[in-house]
Amino acid sequence: MTTKFTSSLILLFIFAGCGSDSNSNNSESNNSESNKSKNNEQTQHNQEYISLDENGNMELDKSILDDIPKSDLSEIEKKALIFVREEEKLARDVYIYLDKRYESETKIFGNIQKAEQTHTDSVKILLDRYNIDDPMTNDEDADLGVFKNQDLQKLYNDLTSKGAISKIDAIEVGLIIEDLDIRDIEIYISQSDNEDIKTIFKSLVKGSENHLKAFYNKYEGNLYTPKYISQERYKQIISSDSDSHNGQENELDNFPPQVPTS
Repeated sequence: MTTKFTSSLILLFIFAGCGSDSNSNNSESNNSESNKSKNNEQTQHNQEYISLDENGNMELDKSILDDIPKSDLSEIEKKALIFVREEEKLARDVYIYLDKRYESETKIFGNIQKAEQTHTDSVKILLDRYNIDDPMTNDEDADLGVFKNQDLQKLYNDLTSKGAISKIDAIEVGLIIEDLDIRDIEIYISQSDNEDIKTIFKSLVKGSENHLKAFYNKYEGNLYTPKYISQERYKQIISSDSDSHNGQENELDNFPPQVPTS
């Protein structure tokens, strides 16, 4: 993969410069400038082909993915693509359910469920790119509220039951979903070294941050306590427009956790 290739290049520079301190310093300087240039170019590409509006809708120019080389997928990366495809569908389906129930009182669920459709569609692009079977079907009506992953099926059942209690419970469900999405996707970012996956997943995190802030602004008293991300991370999201997406060092055991019922 790219990481191994880069490591080999660094070793070659070190051995080639062993006979001269000045050559070594020059090599390090040139290598540093080269890495900065590559990082800047990658950032420009990311901004060109992925954009998010204020509702978190993602627009993706698939042709630009050709600029990012495909790499062999690890088992965790395969699991990530399948899981996140359905997890973004979970958000969409729950919001569709809540929109039907509270449409006359608030438009937030209707607006955000459309954004979640763009999120799950973006993961489908990666599934197709790596020839991975899609856990979703082409029949959206039959597919609604139905999940192959049984943990996600239970989450859907629990969240819709909670959201049906009252509008404020429904808003809290939105906070729980985005809280959970951010945590889960950041775990997978930290476990992946494929640039195309990391790039799209980071945009998914940014979209979930936008949604989390939107639900926070609708929540009575703004007293939601995060259940998955840290309190510090939560405060960062609701108080700033930061584009920082630091992967959290969490284990994948018992993943995802059960949604609290209290």
